[in-house]
Amino acid sequence: MNELLLNKKEISCYYEINEICRKINKGKSQVEADNVIHALYFNLVQTVESINLLVKEKKYLAAKSLFRKCIETTANINCILEYPEAKIIVKKRAKLLNIFTMQHYMHRVSKLYSKMDDTEDKKEIETSVKYLSPLTGYKFETISDALTYFTNERDKYYKNKSKNKKLWFTACTDFKSKQDFIDRYGKISKKYTSFLYNMQSEDTHGTGILLSLGSKSLNGFSRQDWVPCSYK
Repeated sequence: MNELLLNKKEISCYYEINEICRKINKGKSQVEADNVIHALYFNLVQTVESINLLVKEKKYLAAKSLFRKCIETTANINCILEYPEAKIIVKKRAKLLNIFTMQHYMHRVSKLYSKMDDTEDKKEIETSVKYLSPLTGYKFETISDALTYFTNERDKYYKNKSKNKKLWFTACTDFKSKQDFIDRYGKISKKYTSFLYNMQSEDTHGTGILLSLGSKSLNGFSRQDWVPCSYK
């Protein structure tokens, strides 16, 4: 985790770079992909900044819960930017992640909406979904419209590809599992990055504290957390 930490000057620099990139790319044809990359990049730096603050306050368990998010966000960025010289590939992968995310989001919203009885709550969801229209150029009249649109857009990328539509990268890479994807693009350690990812998932799920029961302090790292370090 220490390798992930940044000092205040580095964090400030990354924020400035992000803002400059947003201004430079405004109005260009690549802007859709740029927006996705910038959003991931900005969120990653902000998450690392949060980890810094938690470590400074010696809130190690809380810091660990954000570590998994860093690995996955990094993997998404690295996958999209694997061929920076081939803009069409970068754009396609960025759009795929965007469409996949929106479809997944709309699928959940649709299920929630179908279970709701309160009319006012339903109207709130309907209004929020209409705000998605400017992102696509397509006017959504209903929740079903939005779900159908994003499902159709997502499915366009799965021709002759893996049928595993739960994992966005299976539409643009040969990887079929999250573990293989994380090991290739997570780049936290040379081997078994997915082991680290899976271990930190325990903290995300709220059960990671149990791994520290045999240690001197409950606010620290378990022995398992350090296993991958010997493989760097």
